[in-house]
Amino acid sequence: MKKQIQIDPLMAEMTDNIFALKDLDHPADLMERALEDVNKAFETLYENYNMSYDEFYTYIQFYNDGLSREIDELWDRIDSDIYDHYEQGTLLSFELNTWKSELIEWKENILAAIRDIIKAEYYDELHTDSTGIAYGEAA
Repeated sequence: MKKQIQIDPLMAEMTDNIFALKDLDHPADLMERALEDVNKAFETLYENYNMSYDEFYTYIQFYNDGLSREIDELWDRIDSDIYDHYEQGTLLSFELNTWKSELIEWKENILAAIRDIIKAEYYDELHTDSTGIAYGEAA
């Protein structure tokens, strides 16, 4: 029986949500949407591939430490007191735009890492029929 990649439709949906993030202004709404999308991706990763968040993080630290550090650094920058500044009216537009860009980059990096793990770890399993013949994608 040939398995199907279960995360591809989800990734397409999340890519569309990246554009929706750009339309939101309140940082709390932006963060909520991004976290919902990332959590949904991790739920799908766990449900379909039995990989937890901790296993994901260990994997990227081992195989792509640069990406792991970049994700951590982006999180440190977006996990700030921007909400209070927004509510008090002291947040400048360029600060909000920078924060939005970093939030979107953080989300895109995580989703790309999940896609890369699935391709690297499950590609042969997903593209092999019951006779053991692997199927490749047409170029």
